[in-house]
Amino acid sequence: LEGGPATAGSDVGFVRIAPGGVFPDHEHLGDERVLVLQGRVLDSSGEESGPGDATHLGPGSAHGLRCVSKEPLVYAVVVGGIRMADGSVIDVET
Repeated sequence: LEGGPATAGSDVGFVRIAPGGVFPDHEHLGDERVLVLQGRVLDSSGEESGPGDATHLGPGSAHGLRCVSKEPLVYAVVVGGIRMADGSVIDVET
């Protein structure tokens, strides 16, 4: 998605994770804001979120995610780049 001025310098989009699927451990290079639209997600911190729940993680925070519902997890995200556990970087420039 193309975000407006308030999301300049961030990646904006939707993420879909199949039931039982994971988004591996990663570190945030900028802020991450998430709104869960469907399904349930278990964060590696132990926090579980569902539809309508919003979260914010700041730069330097790290975590992983797992879809714990029988339906796919779908969430909207605004994120300022991430560094994966293997050191690779995913940011708005790639």
